[in-house]
Amino acid sequence: LWLWRADHVQLRPKEEPNFPQISGKYRQTERGECEVKNGLVVEAGASNVTIVGLAVEHATEDQIVWNGEYGQVYFYQSEFPYDVDHSYADNKFAGYRVGPNVENHKAVGLGIYSNFRDYDVKVGTAVVHPANGYGSRGIQLRNMFTVKLDNKGKIGSIVNGRGPGPTVDSEKGHPYRCLNETCSGSEGE
Repeated sequence: LWLWRADHVQLRPKEEPNFPQISGKYRQTERGECEVKNGLVVEAGASNVTIVGLAVEHATEDQIVWNGEYGQVYFYQSEFPYDVDHSYADNKFAGYRVGPNVENHKAVGLGIYSNFRDYDVKVGTAVVHPANGYGSRGIQLRNMFTVKLDNKGKIGSIVNGRGPGPTVDSEKGHPYRCLNETCSGSEGE
C-alpha cells in the first residue's frame, strides 16, 4: 500500500518549473499545497490489523499514527515532506508513531528518510512508541533505519531519542540502523 502526498506535479502548458535545479519537467509541491496531515491513522478500535508492504510519504504531520492493538507491519518505507519548516520538528512529528496507549504492536523493517528541501529541519526521532515498559508492553520493533537523501536538515535519532541518526554533514544515502525498539545494537558513523 503506497499512501503519497504529492511532492511534485506535472507542469501545465507553458508553466515554468519552480525548482529547475531539481527537475525541469515537474512543479515541486510547496508549503501549503496538497495538504495531508497523516498518510495513515489506525484508530484505537481497529485491532489485529496487519500490513505487508506499506509506504507513506510527505504527509505534513506524523506520517503514520497507529493506535490499534496487536497491529503488525512488515516492511515500511517513509519519507518526510520536503517543504515543511522548523515548526515540523518543534511539533515533534515522526515517520512512524505508535500511540501512547498501545500495549501490543510489532513492526519489522522500517526505513524513514529525510530530504528537507526548503528549511534546515531537525526532526528529533524517526520512530516513536510508548517508552514506559516497552519490553513488558509487547512493543516489538525490529530492523529500523534512517537515511538522509539530500538537501538540508537531519533526523536526530532512530527511535525514541536512541540510536544514531544522520547529521547535516552525513553522506547522502548512508543508513543508520537500530536492531530493536531500545536501539541496543545500532550502527552508524
